[in-house]
Amino acid sequence: MSVTGRLCRPFPASGVAIPQERFDSQLRASLSSTLAKLSRQEVAGAKAKAKKEKKMHDEERDTTDPKMVTIFLTTLLLAHGRPAHCKTITKNTRDEVLYRSSLLPWRRSPTWLLVRVALQLSLSRCPTTATAEDGALYKEFMQYFLADILREAASCEIESDLLFSMYAKLERRLRKHVNHGAVRM
Repeated sequence: MSVTGRLCRPFPASGVAIPQERFDSQLRASLSSTLAKLSRQEVAGAKAKAKKEKKMHDEERDTTDPKMVTIFLTTLLLAHGRPAHCKTITKNTRDEVLYRSSLLPWRRSPTWLLVRVALQLSLSRCPTTATAEDGALYKEFMQYFLADILREAASCEIESDLLFSMYAKLERRLRKHVNHGAVRM
């Protein structure tokens, strides 16, 4: 499992606009039920395959193909609405997979990515920040948030090398922000 460089992904990849009168309680309940089922049920053909002992098996260490959300769910929503063109953001992701002798690898948290994407999209669509430099408010918030986490971590018994890594990451973000002239006083 290896990739050269970073993976560039747009969010959202596609959008659907559903009229408010069509987005009634029945559709919301059906959508909620479908999402809950998709989050826990495995789908045939969505897992990568690996040949072991001359037979093809699901590769548990690889990621699952998100086609049930990216294709199926989008198609389902399009039946009730129309394609929507909306502002997107791009995230550059390094998919570092760490494992030595363990069965399953360590990966970056998809939940953390979801939180960051939701926050950045919300802030970029906020009317008061629409005229500001693209992503400036998000970057400033993340700097504040990381500084707050670092302050909390410093008061706990966390190893100094981990604290230094956190400090270095925050310092790089701050330096990059200042060098691009994005600091507001």
